[in-house]
Amino acid sequence: MPRISLERAVAILAGLLVAGLSVLTYTCYQRDIHQARERISVGSQIAETPCGPIEYAVAGDGLPVLVVHGAGGGYDQGMDFSAALVQSGFRVIAMSRFGYLRTPACLMR
Repeated sequence: MPRISLERAVAILAGLLVAGLSVLTYTCYQRDIHQARERISVGSQIAETPCGPIEYAVAGDGLPVLVVHGAGGGYDQGMDFSAALVQSGFRVIAMSRFGYLRTPACLMR
């Protein structure tokens, strides 16, 4: 019976470890994405504008403040970082910019 060299055995074990970690990472990623999508699937509204639909959410009472998120987020990110404004008595209107969730990437028709 042929023997496997030490280098080959280490390479095989390293490959199995990388494959296992990749599967674990992908599984965790899919779980996290599913939870995030579930979290943001409620609580927003759609405004039909001449440029197309824009998703937004409203919280609080008082003077209105329009909050626009930074790159990589949507109305949910705006609501997260404006919680202190809501607690201070403002009405926060957080909108999603184009290309996020239910606000299409191309608004101009």
